[in-house]
Amino acid sequence: MVVHGFAADGGSWLPFITPFLHRHQFIVPDLRGFGRSHDLPFVQACALTQFAHDLGDTLRALRIERAGLVGISMGALSSVQAFELGEAASIDRYMHIDQGPVIHNGPAYPHGLLGDAQAQFFIELRALLDELEQEHFTKPWPALPAHLRNEFWRLLGVFGAAAFTSQAAQRFLAWAAKRETLMMRAMPTRNWQVYMSVVRSYTERAYDLRESFRKIQVPLTVLIGGGSRMYPAPGQRAIADYAPHARVREIPRVGHMIPYEAPRLFLRELSAFLAA
Repeated sequence: MVVHGFAADGGSWLPFITPFLHRHQFIVPDLRGFGRSHDLPFVQACALTQFAHDLGDTLRALRIERAGLVGISMGALSSVQAFELGEAASIDRYMHIDQGPVIHNGPAYPHGLLGDAQAQFFIELRALLDELEQEHFTKPWPALPAHLRNEFWRLLGVFGAAAFTSQAAQRFLAWAAKRETLMMRAMPTRNWQVYMSVVRSYTERAYDLRESFRKIQVPLTVLIGGGSRMYPAPGQRAIADYAPHARVREIPRVGHMIPYEAPRLFLRELSAFLAA
C-alpha cells in the first residue's frame, strides 16, 4: 500500500511503482477528499484519524493479510496514526518518507511543519480559514469572493514551493498559483471544504506522534530529505530515538519531495524495501 500526501492523489505514485509491477501488487488509495475520493465527506473531526481508519478499512475490505506500507508527507503521518490506532495489524514493514513526528513548533522542538517559516504561514492560513468558515463555508467554490480564492491558491503555492529545493520548481509553483484554472486541474473544488478540514486539523491540533513510533515494531525505513524545508531533517532524525530499530537514510541536498528530486536514489531505496 502506497499513500500519497496533501494536494496529490494515488496517481502520483504511478511513475515510481510501475518498474515493480512485474513482481509486486500495489494498493494505491486516493485519500478521502483527494483524487477519485474527492467527493467523500469527512465523518471524523480529526483528518488524521479519518485517514488512518480509512487505510485500515481498505486493508480489511480487500482481505489483505500481509502487506508493506509506504507513506509520504501527510500519507506518512496518516500511516503512523494507523499504527497508533491499531489499524495496521496486517502491515509487516513500513517506509516513512520525509514527515516529521511533530507538526507544531515549540520551545523544545523547532522542527515542525515549515520550520522557522511556520509562524507566519499559520497566521495567514488561520486568517483565511476564519473568513471562509464564518461566512462562506456552505457556498460552492465559484460563489466565493475572488480574493479568498486567490489567497487559497497563493498559500497553496507557498506550501508547495517549500517541498522542493529546485528553484525552477519553486518558480513554476509560484507561477501556477496565479492561474486558478490550472490549479483546479490538480485540486478539484466541488468539495473544497474537505481541504479546509485537513488544514484546520493541522493548524489546530497539536499532532505529536513521537511516542507512536514505539508501536511500530515491524521493520521500519525512515527516508529523509537532508535539505527539506517542509520538515527540517533534525526533527526527522529524532524518530530513531523512539524507534531504535529504524533504518534511517538521509539524502543530502534533497527536499521534501524525494521521489521527484532524487528519483534514482528513491527507486533504489524502494526496491530494497520491496525486496525485504
